[in-house]
Amino acid sequence: TLSSSSAASDVYKRQLLYDAFNQIDEELLEKLEMSRIQFIFSYWKTSDKFYVMLSVIFAIISHIIRALRWKIVLEPIGYRNVSSLNATMAVLNGYFVNLFIPRGGEISRPMSLKKTDNVPTNIGVGTVVTERIIDLIFLIICISAVFAFQSEVIINFVRDGIEPVSYTHLTLPTKRIV
Repeated sequence: TLSSSSAASDVYKRQLLYDAFNQIDEELLEKLEMSRIQFIFSYWKTSDKFYVMLSVIFAIISHIIRALRWKIVLEPIGYRNVSSLNATMAVLNGYFVNLFIPRGGEISRPMSLKKTDNVPTNIGVGTVVTERIIDLIFLIICISAVFAFQSEVIINFVRDGIEPVSYTHLTLPTKRIV
């Protein structure tokens, strides 16, 4: 079912995050006299903020595009006067709700648009489902293209396995960061 699938996906995401956080070499942390959090913040302090801001700008643009795409899906079924700002805020609200309730944003988006632009919730949910189907189609196309053009790389990756992560080549601050 969809709910067990999304729950399994959330467990998988949490496990990936846990693994990424815990793969920091203990010996390196001891040598640097840092905790894991201090290690991560040391990267933040040394990161190029230009690229951080660039990624934030692209994220905002992607949310706006998703809202505009949602408006395009709503237009043929008679909802032409949906505000771009309200659609964008509904998308952002959906992402916020997803932080606390997995897939809850898929329901909160149409509910937000019901309050602001009087789009019936059932119509909104239908358009969200339509969007997800479109997303799935494009994902299948992209994955197929990758397999078509990079099959040798994928086969080599699967055959040779994954190398362990090493942080010893990275430049870190010499002082302890608190």
